[in-house]
Amino acid sequence: MPAIATAGAVDRRTVYRRFATREALTAAVHIAKLDAAEELVARARLNESVTCASTDVGPA
Repeated sequence: MPAIATAGAVDRRTVYRRFATREALTAAVHIAKLDAAEELVARARLNESVTCASTDVGPA
């Protein structure tokens, strides 16, 4: 955890105050990454639907 604090430019006590264990920190990182991935997928779907709608020429 000290290396994580150094990489985050915070004091290690700050990391320990926010996350009681290494597992809690790891879980928070995974949740944040999953949330970010879900947001990207949602945006990609939105962009895809806009692109498809703009190229739709109607019934053949």
